[in-house]
Amino acid sequence: MNFLQKLVGRAVRALYPLTNPSLWRELFGITQSAAGPYVTPASALKNTAVMCAHRVLAESVGYLPLITYERIPGGGKKRATDLPLYSLLHDEPNRYMSSVTFRETLQGHLCGWGNAYAEIQWGAHGQPIALWPLLPNFVNPEVREGTLRYWVTLPDGQFTSMSPDDLIHIPGLGFDGLRGYSPITMAREALGLAFAGEELAGRFYRNGPNVSGVLEHPGTLSEDAAKRLRESIERRHSGLSNAYRVMILEDGLKFTQSMPLKDAQFLEGRKFQISEIARMYRIPPHMLADLDRASWGNIEHMSLEFVIFSLGPWLRKWEQELNRKLFSAQARKRYFIEFNVDGFLRGDLKSRYDAYAVARLNGWMNANDILELENRNPIPGGDVYWQPMNVGVLGAPAPVPEPKAAPAVNNGSSDQPPLKE
Repeated sequence: MNFLQKLVGRAVRALYPLTNPSLWRELFGITQSAAGPYVTPASALKNTAVMCAHRVLAESVGYLPLITYERIPGGGKKRATDLPLYSLLHDEPNRYMSSVTFRETLQGHLCGWGNAYAEIQWGAHGQPIALWPLLPNFVNPEVREGTLRYWVTLPDGQFTSMSPDDLIHIPGLGFDGLRGYSPITMAREALGLAFAGEELAGRFYRNGPNVSGVLEHPGTLSEDAAKRLRESIERRHSGLSNAYRVMILEDGLKFTQSMPLKDAQFLEGRKFQISEIARMYRIPPHMLADLDRASWGNIEHMSLEFVIFSLGPWLRKWEQELNRKLFSAQARKRYFIEFNVDGFLRGDLKSRYDAYAVARLNGWMNANDILELENRNPIPGGDVYWQPMNVGVLGAPAPVPEPKAAPAVNNGSSDQPPLKE
């Protein structure tokens, strides 16, 4: 019996990805929304708001510098530029793509499928020499007899099993810690409404008579008469090319204007779907080009919230997975990988200069530190730190003032000129 179970298990794995549930859902429409349209991670990108949300997150992760640091004894850090991993993450993870493209691709997988995978190619000395993205819908993590394995269909069609040590796996929010939820699947109904609104608008402008109304006849039209009337209306008044043409009625016909899309709150409904998508990805609406509630006073604060609450959790997932998989436990005591988000946290010119002034006057930044943050060259003598003279160390004895020398007495024998009378 055990032999048959193993044989069946191997056959099932060999037929992967046909046994992949996500593929069956996409092929047979199990992800059809209640509004009608089918929703998949690939089809969702046809919606401009979803595409914009993916771009905001993916391009932000790709834009930020990904730095490998070395810890300095006694505190502090410095860039480990001599480490081969530094160039691998900062510049070129493999010979086909840059670091920006690599990170954009994986973050896009996270936004669509809720999981991102990359194969680690190890060198002869046990060092990572390349990172290769994998399609998330062709990777299946599975725990068997207490051991985690990843069943992967490679781009060349080869089916293989991989150890967790050979894979970068960044999961989104999930139910078992191994697989992340697909945001597209979880928000299927909201996206279905957005797609239905777009389809309705398209059909309206393609097929809808621009006179949009109801024709009433006092009697009963024959089938031929009704057919001729319908064909006449479609030929003369349907489509954009026939917009606002005069309709001539006869034989007692009466035209009643119907409710236009604007009165049906059609546009308002479509705009609400943008808010739904922004809520789904926890992105400020103004970053999806919805500026109804945005102003020059709050956009900066909303952008800061985006870095902290929207982008920050994704960056921390990236950092922890890269540190865990690319460094040994011993190496992590000395090296670590971190995104540099300083560029996103920069305020406007006045706010930055006010902050620099406070830091400089209080002695924890020097002139060259400030110039480096502003991407400018250092100046001679700019490494000196200022120290405020009106503060002291808590608990330290107060300094004793030195006694002043007594003024000299003029007895008339000195060379000083006499005082005026």
